[in-house]
Amino acid sequence: MAWADFKSQNHSELRAKIISMFFKSLTCRTPEIVAVAKEGLRQVINQQRMPKELLQSSLRPILVNLAHTKNLSMPLLQGLARLLELLSSWFNVTLGGKLLEHLKKWMEPDKLSQSIKSWKAGEEPKIAAAIIELFHLLPHAASKFLDELVTLTIDLEGALPSGQVYSELNSPYRLPLTKFLNRYATLAVDYFLARLNDPKYFRRFMYILRSDAGQPLRDELAKSPQKILASAFPEFLPKSDVEMSSNSSTPPPALLGEESLVAPPADSANLPTIPNVATSDAYFQGLALIKMLVKLIPSWLHSNQPVFDTLVLVWKSPARVSRLYNEQELNLVQVKESKWLVKCFLNYLRHDKTEVNVLFDILSIFLLHSRIDFTFLKEFYIIEVAEGYPPNMKRALLLHFLNLFQSKQLGHDHLVVVMQMLILPMLAHAFQNGQSWEVVDPGIIKTIVDKLLDPPEEVSAEYDEPLRIELLQLATLLLKYLQNDLVQHRKELIKFGWNHLKREDSASKQWAFVNVCHFLEAYQAPEKIILQVFVALLRTCQPENKLLVKQALDILMPALPRRLPLGDSRMPIWIRYTKKILVEEGHSIPNLIHIFQLVVRHSDLFYSCRAQFVPQMVNSLSRLGLPFNTTTENRRLAIELAGLVVGWERQRQHEMKAMTDGDVPSQSNDGFNPGSAGTDSKRAVDGSTFPEDASKRVKVEPGLQSICVMSPGGASSIPNIETPGPGVQPDEEFKPNAAMEEMIINFLIRVALVIEAKDKEATTMYKQALELLSQALEVWPNANVKFNYLEKLLNNMQPSQSKDPSTALAQGLDVMNKVLEKQPHLFIRNNINQISQILEPCFKQKMLDAGKSLCSLLKMVFVAFPPDVASTPSDVKLLYQKVDDLIQKHIDSVTSPQTSGDDTSVSSISFVLLVIKTLTEAGKYIEPPILVRILQRLARDMGSSAGSHLRQGHRTDPDSAVSSRQGADLGAVISNLKSVLKLICEKVMMWIEDDFCKPGRVTSSGFISPKEIVSFLQKLSQVDKQSFSHDAHEDWDRKFLQLLYGICADSKYSLPLRQEVFQKVERQFMLGLRARDPEIRKKFFLLYHESLRKSLFIRLQYIIQLQDWEALSDVFWLKQGLDLLLAILVEDKPITLAPNSARVQPVVVSSSLPDSSGMQQLVADVPEGSEEVPLTFDSLVLKHAQFLNEMNKLQVADLVIPLRELAHTDANVAYHLWVLVFPIVWVTLHKEEQVTLAKPMITLLSKDYHKKQQASRPNVVQALLEGLQLSHPQPRMPSELIKYIGKTYNAWHIALALLESHVMLFMNETKCSESLAELYRLLNEEDMRCGLWKKRSITAETRAGLSLVQHGYWQRAQSLFYQAMVKATQGTYNNTVPKAEMCLWEEQWLYCASQLSQWDALVDFGKSMENYEILLDSLWKLPDWAYMKDHVIPKAQVEETPKLRLIQAFFALHDRNTNGVGDAENIVGKGVDLALEQWWQLPEMSVHSRIPLLQQFQQLVEVQESARILVDIANGNKLSSTSVGVHGNLYSDLKDILETWRLRTPNEWDNMSVWYDLLQWRNEMYNSIIDAFKDFATTNPQLNHLGFRDKAWNVNKLAHIARKQGLYDVCVTILEKMYVHSSMEVQEAFVKIREQALAYLEMKGELTSGLNLINSTNLEYFPVKHKAEIFSS
Repeated sequence: MAWADFKSQNHSELRAKIISMFFKSLTCRTPEIVAVAKEGLRQVINQQRMPKELLQSSLRPILVNLAHTKNLSMPLLQGLARLLELLSSWFNVTLGGKLLEHLKKWMEPDKLSQSIKSWKAGEEPKIAAAIIELFHLLPHAASKFLDELVTLTIDLEGALPSGQVYSELNSPYRLPLTKFLNRYATLAVDYFLARLNDPKYFRRFMYILRSDAGQPLRDELAKSPQKILASAFPEFLPKSDVEMSSNSSTPPPALLGEESLVAPPADSANLPTIPNVATSDAYFQGLALIKMLVKLIPSWLHSNQPVFDTLVLVWKSPARVSRLYNEQELNLVQVKESKWLVKCFLNYLRHDKTEVNVLFDILSIFLLHSRIDFTFLKEFYIIEVAEGYPPNMKRALLLHFLNLFQSKQLGHDHLVVVMQMLILPMLAHAFQNGQSWEVVDPGIIKTIVDKLLDPPEEVSAEYDEPLRIELLQLATLLLKYLQNDLVQHRKELIKFGWNHLKREDSASKQWAFVNVCHFLEAYQAPEKIILQVFVALLRTCQPENKLLVKQALDILMPALPRRLPLGDSRMPIWIRYTKKILVEEGHSIPNLIHIFQLVVRHSDLFYSCRAQFVPQMVNSLSRLGLPFNTTTENRRLAIELAGLVVGWERQRQHEMKAMTDGDVPSQSNDGFNPGSAGTDSKRAVDGSTFPEDASKRVKVEPGLQSICVMSPGGASSIPNIETPGPGVQPDEEFKPNAAMEEMIINFLIRVALVIEAKDKEATTMYKQALELLSQALEVWPNANVKFNYLEKLLNNMQPSQSKDPSTALAQGLDVMNKVLEKQPHLFIRNNINQISQILEPCFKQKMLDAGKSLCSLLKMVFVAFPPDVASTPSDVKLLYQKVDDLIQKHIDSVTSPQTSGDDTSVSSISFVLLVIKTLTEAGKYIEPPILVRILQRLARDMGSSAGSHLRQGHRTDPDSAVSSRQGADLGAVISNLKSVLKLICEKVMMWIEDDFCKPGRVTSSGFISPKEIVSFLQKLSQVDKQSFSHDAHEDWDRKFLQLLYGICADSKYSLPLRQEVFQKVERQFMLGLRARDPEIRKKFFLLYHESLRKSLFIRLQYIIQLQDWEALSDVFWLKQGLDLLLAILVEDKPITLAPNSARVQPVVVSSSLPDSSGMQQLVADVPEGSEEVPLTFDSLVLKHAQFLNEMNKLQVADLVIPLRELAHTDANVAYHLWVLVFPIVWVTLHKEEQVTLAKPMITLLSKDYHKKQQASRPNVVQALLEGLQLSHPQPRMPSELIKYIGKTYNAWHIALALLESHVMLFMNETKCSESLAELYRLLNEEDMRCGLWKKRSITAETRAGLSLVQHGYWQRAQSLFYQAMVKATQGTYNNTVPKAEMCLWEEQWLYCASQLSQWDALVDFGKSMENYEILLDSLWKLPDWAYMKDHVIPKAQVEETPKLRLIQAFFALHDRNTNGVGDAENIVGKGVDLALEQWWQLPEMSVHSRIPLLQQFQQLVEVQESARILVDIANGNKLSSTSVGVHGNLYSDLKDILETWRLRTPNEWDNMSVWYDLLQWRNEMYNSIIDAFKDFATTNPQLNHLGFRDKAWNVNKLAHIARKQGLYDVCVTILEKMYVHSSMEVQEAFVKIREQALAYLEMKGELTSGLNLINSTNLEYFPVKHKAEIFSS
């Protein structure tokens, strides 16, 4: 088209045709063609104006199709869209009207889908969407369709059917409509803004604006802020205009601030009407529009000041406030009004931080409770404002706040929120980050103090309580950070705080305490005031005031030593007051807790006067910590108090030690701070060594407690307060007496036993109590520990009590262990009865956790008092005897036969083994019979657990609970076996050495005999390690094999014992030879190697005959045999090539080779691997010569040893090595030796244990057979054995080669030929089989019949075989025909009958011979299901094959019992498994042998599909019964499968039996479908005809194949008998008549039958071409 000459008149006709073709191609479905056509038209249009006639003629087909809705399609509409893109100006705008008419028909989707059948199901909405897509391409005048199109689209979305892909929420119409609205964006914005009150319009408008495609419309709306304001907020516009005009000279923020405070009188008249207008939908929809624009275009609001001003007016409107008060009556959109406004304001504030008024105004939202979560607003103030605003803005905000506060423009509640959210966080952040003097200055501080904190009385009297609290916090903040700059305001500050202390209200009073304490910490004050505050705080212990009082005390306490000096008295006055209040108020638990918590927190301050508090602290421990119902806080405090006393005492001891060691006094503080272990040890450091820099002080800890600011010169006085110069007398005075020590230790023991460690907190307390007990016993090593409480606990241990007995037991053991660690001898002597008493409950509970604690206890007892030492007390020996008795008792119980099924027996064994292991570690002797009995019991458990586990593995539906429990038991048994093995490894050697190595010793009955040793090791060898983890497996192997090797190899044991262990343990189980560790395996191999003579015959005889390999039958054990053969090679000889190997000339002349040293020297000069040195020819030759020299030095061992190790890791290497080595070894043997090994080799190949490797590739039998095949002379083996091995172990080709050679060698041996023929049959090599039979057959009939079978002449072959059988029965052959050949006649006759579909004859034969395999295969094809059910299925005992499973599945589906489909699916699953097993057994590269299996796989798949058909029919019938006449998408699965069946047929050259098997079953399914839909003739004729149509096609297809394969009788029989219905579709009827006519035409003497058939057929129904074809045939 771009060719210039092509535009000439000569080519006008061709040009017109091309253009027309372009137009037609626009509606094509192929995108590439459409793209080319579109580009071609674009070029045509750009080159010249298109003739009108040509354009009309090209457009006419498209426009004609547009006339009717039924002609619309996706390609047509898409083509029209492409035309409109190119030629929109050529189209009339009336096209839009026509399209709207079409669209209106979608308002009735049911009617539309019924009237138009050409569209696919669910395609209707796509067609409508494509129509809407055309509108944005129409000429510009199409804007007139805006209202009608939008309204129609909304209605169409409402008419979308429910339950489909598309719905109103997932509308396909939105995107096409968006394109139209984008084109006319201005009109669209006006249109939708005018309809803000209508939700259905607004919802679509918002959806489009939010979408990516709606950006042009969104941009247009963003350009029209005045339109939004006029539509949504008309009542605010005049006011906004006035403000904007009057504020031209002053900044608007100030005015806005005033506006928010004083409303003009003019507004009051309008107040009643505003709520009515504001609650209209347009108001809220407009607000939502603005919120959406602010979110999607963040800078929009900042650039549209009028919108922001209007939003501020909206925020201040009384209507909005009134709605907030009545929030429960509003809908969700109205509730979100304030949130949307706040979000808009935050957006503006992020762009303009100078806006101050709104920042204060929007805080009013916190004055009311709302359903909306405004956490985001709090985060804005606390994070973005307080932390993010620069200091100058913070200063401006503070000044604005002070102005507002003084002018009383905001209410007190509003001021409280402002201080909470804005001022206090902002000031705190500024002070903490070094911005103090950038935000505040002396003037601002003076204003705060004078105007806020100390105003005139009449002003402060108006303050309400919340405001007072916030002002107290403000004053506290200033005192905390700016105390040096507030010196001149001290009077006002203390007056402000003191006045609040005198108030009765508790809230502000407690904050006043914090404030005053900060003041007293910062400035010196009269002692009287300090003491008053301190005493008041000590007496204030109410729970509601706890936190603030604690905060105040923690601020004041570090300052007391500075503010209240010691003076002349021995004890500080604040200590005396604390003691006084403790005595007076000590009867009250809350007061007691309050003061003790203070002492714990500030323990360093009370250390010097601890004597005043320790007695009462010790006496209060039980009261606070031991009652069962005490709170966690009280119990924790009691533990901390005990820890404090222990820490103080440890500190005293450190100080005393330092003084006695002669250290300088300043070093006495080294032990001071750590002395308060268990308490807050950091506090002393905080109080004494705090840095002077105020900014650094702030950063240490943000809490109030860290503010330890001191007045100048105060720091030097602190050490004097902390260390009052203790001397000898004060130390003695401060030391707790023995009674106190005992009370503390016994309290810690009791509290540890009382705590129930259920949660994290209780567990922490429990561990803390135990740790403190250890510390206490270190501090007071001679304290008397009593265990009376534990004794009571054990005596009263009942399951009904609150604490679990086993838990109490474990805790008691933990406590005992802690005490034993510190006081072993003393504790054991004093508490031997308690230790003895706790033993029996531990054995009863059998808890492993308690067991570990008990073992730890026993170990310490044994270490403290060894059992062998004479000085051990008698009561301790009694304890040891009791332990022995308990172990013996429990072993008796767990090893008795009655407990084999007991669930607790496994844990009992674990517990006893743990105790035994501990005793052996502690040096206690364990009798061997104990371990023997445990091992016997474990072996029994292992067998039963593994057996049950194995049985469950074969069940189809095991009980999951039972299997999981047994799995856990199996794991426990394995763990116990490992424990026993460890004990044996450690003790068995000692037993054997004691029993056998000491000469002259008389063997006692307590030691094990050689027989027991062998039995012992045999049981260990039989442990099943499959369930072991990898690490456990390696650990087991290493320990056991070390033990076994030690007994077999160490010469210190007697030779008979070593030989017996080697023969009965290692040779029987061969664990050493299969060890994973090469070193261990090498050791054991040497034992075998040394026990055999170094002769090939002896070694081979050992491998083939003497050694039983059953223990290794699951692995490729020939690698061990190879080791034995290769080990006798002479390893120190050089490697040489065979004499017949090919050789090349040496690179270097032989005369230079001896001078290898010089050569190596030359080569050494060349750096190895160096890339910089250029590679010359000389260096290359020298390197190669060096390499050859090195290779020349290699010996046999360098090659063979790595090769042997490689064979152990890779079975393929071992396989090839054996096949290579065995023929070499065999040929070196003498003839007598070969004869000697022949029968053992046959015996070895016949072993059953080889089946464990049946699925392995390669396997041992393959290697043995291939080795024999390659050997010369070849040993003679039975043909049946070779056949069995070939088909069972995937040794097909090896067996075939062997049998083929045997057939040639032994011509007259029939068994050999039969075995070979059987292998050919199994591999589907029918031609080879026929050839073999032809060669050895006797009769001519056999040879002729097999030839006919090979060429597919089934009928003639069948006649020949029948004649042969008749002759044989009549005696014609004089009994010269072998039985095998007569069996072949029968087999081939049956095969021909199956190919000829002679099922009646086959059934008769099966019945007469009771051959159930033939009956099963034939009866279902007749079909005769009843006879099969009654006489065949109950009696049939045939081999499990995929074909049998197929027939069983057919029967299950046909029988249609309650679970027929489920049974069929299970049977098919088993059939697939069988088929896959057969597939795996076939040779790898054999395709032909797998064809029958592939055909069976297709049948299995179709049985599964048949089950789906029946399920689909059943489900569809249920649904259709509930909704009569509606069958829209029902039976979709059924239809898909039937369509697939037509496409998935066998190959035309496949045997007739394959086709018949497949299509006959389909015929059964078609009968089921016809039966299911027989009642649908009137309601749904299409479904009613479904089965008839497919059945007719099925029958005709089968007949066609029969005719094509020359089976004309079969073809006619199929057509006459298989389709039994009277009606048939015209097309299929024609095919049937045609096939019959063609079959009759080929059959001799049947021409008349064919003519009669045609004459008797009514041909009126057939088209002319069908009639012509019938008559022509």
